Amino acid sequence: QVAQARAAHPALRLEIGDMAALGHADGSLGGIVSHYSIIHLAPERLGSVFREWSRALEPRAPVFISFFGSRSADAHGTPFDHRVVTAHELDPETVGDRLGASGFTKVEITAAPSPAGGRPFDQAIVLARRHAY
Repeated sequence: QVAQARAAHPALRLEIGDMAALGHADGSLGGIVSHYSIIHLAPERLGSVFREWSRALEPRAPVFISFFGSRSADAHGTPFDHRVVTAHELDPETVGDRLGASGFTKVEITAAPSPAGGRPFDQAIVLARRHAY
């Protein structure tokens, strides 16, 4: 996918890396988009990943996260089969709370039912901003 994106958009700087070790200077990123990526992390790693994002983002920079949302807090972290590797359903409020504890202000949490024929999870979105300090 990265090779295709580079071919289609040669002016963009695209990198492959580790969400928990971004390799960028403190406060040097203007935003982060995580599209169905955090589902592949063990749920107990979310806090360390979010702290790394907070470190690398400039003050007030946005974070947009989409993922398979569990329909109850009790199901947070429940693994399920996925084409790539095992994934985890995540409770949107718990994700928002972990962001808040990692240096973010929770801006908005939404969840919509998956489309007909889709996985039996909500489509969750959390939009947050790094604290101003």
